[in-house]
Amino acid sequence: MQYFLLTEDGQHLGQGVAPSLPDFYNAAIIDAGIEIGMGVGSCGTAAFTGERVIVEDISSHPYWADYKTLAAQAGLAACWSQPIVSSAGQILGTFAIYYRQTTAPTPQDIATIEKLASLAGIVIDYKQTQAALKASEDKFRTLFETTSHGVVFLDVDGHITSANPAAQRIWGLTMAQLQDQVSLDSGWNSIREDGSSISAEQHPIMLALKSGQPVKDVMLGVQVPERGLVWLMVSATPMFQDGQLTKAYAILEDVTERHQMQLQVQQLAFNDALTQLPNRRLLADRLQHALTASKRSSSYGALMFLDLDNFKPLNDTCGHDAGDLLLVEVARRLKSCVREVDTVARFGGDEFVVMLVNLDTDRAKSQEQALSVAEKIRISLAEPYEIQAKTAGDATRLVTHHCTASMGVTLFIHGEGEQAAILQRADAAMYQAKDAGRNTIWFDGKAGTFE
Repeated sequence: MQYFLLTEDGQHLGQGVAPSLPDFYNAAIIDAGIEIGMGVGSCGTAAFTGERVIVEDISSHPYWADYKTLAAQAGLAACWSQPIVSSAGQILGTFAIYYRQTTAPTPQDIATIEKLASLAGIVIDYKQTQAALKASEDKFRTLFETTSHGVVFLDVDGHITSANPAAQRIWGLTMAQLQDQVSLDSGWNSIREDGSSISAEQHPIMLALKSGQPVKDVMLGVQVPERGLVWLMVSATPMFQDGQLTKAYAILEDVTERHQMQLQVQQLAFNDALTQLPNRRLLADRLQHALTASKRSSSYGALMFLDLDNFKPLNDTCGHDAGDLLLVEVARRLKSCVREVDTVARFGGDEFVVMLVNLDTDRAKSQEQALSVAEKIRISLAEPYEIQAKTAGDATRLVTHHCTASMGVTLFIHGEGEQAAILQRADAAMYQAKDAGRNTIWFDGKAGTFE
C-alpha cells in the first residue's frame, strides 16, 4: 500500500508513505515527486481526474509506459489507485494498493480501497486542519504580542480576561492588575473630546456587547496612572459561538500625541497666540452657533465691541513687551466678568469682542442685562494696571498704567441681521463711545445708562 499527498502547488504528488515498497522505488517515485496528469501512472491520473484508476497489468497499461521498468524491478504487476478527498471535496492525494501479480479487483476489494481512502482523507484532513489552526494561532499570538495597538478580550459582563503587552503599556497596568477588571468601572473616568463623561451604557464595549454589532473608531480619554489623560481610538467587536454572544474584543490605539498635535493646530487656527482668546475666525463660528441657538430658544444675545483708550502710550514709553502684558491682563479681566457660556475674543490690536448668549426673550430685559455686564467690564478695565516693564540691561521696574475702554453694544437674535451687520452695529457704537469722550458705553447709537 501507498499514499501520496498533493504538494502546495496542487500540481504534484510529493509527500507519501509506502513502507512495503523497496527504497529505490520510493526514492524514484515519492522523493522525486510526480506531476499529476492524465496517463501519469495510476496515482497521477487518479489525482488529476478525481476518479479511481484500476491498472490490472502494469506491463501493458499505457498509463505506466514511463514507469513499467521501475515497477518490474520492484516486482509490481498491478496498481489500484483511489483519490483521497477532503470533507470539502478537495483532492488531498491518492491511496494505492500494489500487487505482485496481475489482478482485477472484486467488489469487496473496491469497497476496501474506498474505505481506506476515506479513512486516510479523514486523518489527513484533520491533521491539515490542526496544522492550519496551529499556524493561525501562532500567527495570532505573534500579532497579539507584538502589535503596537492594544488588544483586550472581555467576557459578556465586560470583565477583562486578556490584554496584550501594548494594552498593558497603554494603561500602565499589568495583566494581574487588569484581570477581571470591568471596562466600564467609573475608575477609568472615560470622557469625550468635549470633556463630558461617557456613561457605562455609552461605552463602545458595552454598546458592542448589548447590540451584538461592532462599534468602530470611538475617541475617548482615560486617566492612566503616571501618564494622566490618555486619548484612545477604540473599536469593539462582539464574538459569537453557535449563535450566542460569548465575549468581545476591543482594539485600542493610543492617539494621545496625535490628539495633542490636532489641539495645537486648532489652537493656532482659532485662538490668539498672545492672549489665548478666540480669534476672529472662532468668534464668527460661535456667533453663527449663537444665532442658530436663538432660533430655538427665542432668546437674545449681545455683542460688545471694545477698544482700549490709553494703550498706545504704554507701548511708546515702555515697549511692546509691556503692551503685551497689559493685553493679557485685559483678557483675564474680561473673562472674569462673563459666564463660561459667553465668549471673549481678541479682534486684533487692542480691540476685543465680548459675546453674551442666552439672555432674555424680552428685548428690553436683554438690553438691561447686556448693559449691566458692559458696566461691570468698564469698571474692571478702568482699574490700574501693574506692569513689569523692562529697562536697560534686561532689568525690570513696576509701572502703574491707567487704561480705560470705549464700548459699543448691540443685541442680536435669529432673523434680525447677518453676522456682518451685527459686528458693524457694535463697531459703530464703539466709535460713538470714543467720540463721546471714551471710557463710556454706547448702545446701538445711544449713550448707555452708565458713564
